[in-house]
Amino acid sequence: QLLYHLGRWIYLADGQDDLEEDKLAGRYNAAAARYGPQGDAGAMKLTMDNSLELMGAALQLGEFGCRRPVRENIVYLGLTLVQRAIFDGSWKKIKKQKIWRNDR
Repeated sequence: QLLYHLGRWIYLADGQDDLEEDKLAGRYNAAAARYGPQGDAGAMKLTMDNSLELMGAALQLGEFGCRRPVRENIVYLGLTLVQRAIFDGSWKKIKKQKIWRNDR
């Protein structure tokens, strides 16, 4: 369940993030396929929140030993912050910065 909902969340996040670009380019988009060409940010957020909650529930049932804090940080903090950035539009700016790369 944890991996299923993570994959689902990533797929939906990508669709929401690329909605305008895909519309202009005439490409398939998961958000548009589900909610129409304009999308529905409110409904998409609820769907993604649901996947985050189910990931959290599955995480609590698993035994991850010393790796539990890292997984909790990813599910409860990292994905939530990425989702917020996607919906407020700042994720595109963050991606352009490429701050996680070491391209010097």
